[in-house]
Amino acid sequence: MARKNPEPPPVEPRVFRSAEEIEAGISKLQRRVRELEDLDVTAAVVEDTSADDVAESNVRESIRDVFGSNSPEFQEHQHIRIWVGAMWMNMDSSDVIEAKDRGRRQVIGVLSGLIGRLREKKEDLSGGILSTPS
Repeated sequence: MARKNPEPPPVEPRVFRSAEEIEAGISKLQRRVRELEDLDVTAAVVEDTSADDVAESNVRESIRDVFGSNSPEFQEHQHIRIWVGAMWMNMDSSDVIEAKDRGRRQVIGVLSGLIGRLREKKEDLSGGILSTPS
């Protein structure tokens, strides 16, 4: 008998209860931005340090931690990569570095957008408006 794939859990936006809780999430995402800004992409590629892989994993887990595993934010970014562009066999190191650097800048942009979303939720909460999904 064929097994049916279980239904995926429903998307559940994170409901923040306090401004402090939101501020903690902002701080965590800002740490990821600083980590990406400090990432030496050239060393990660040429010296194979795996710092780029660690930063990528840290970003994913921070989004999961701040918003929740079933949140729209995590559903959208659970496969985020520090890479932009095509990928092919035997790529020149300079092409890999360029793709990873563009990806690094793109992920910083995503995190900045999520930080902006949290700041908006904090304003809504501070203004007496119950935080609801956007």
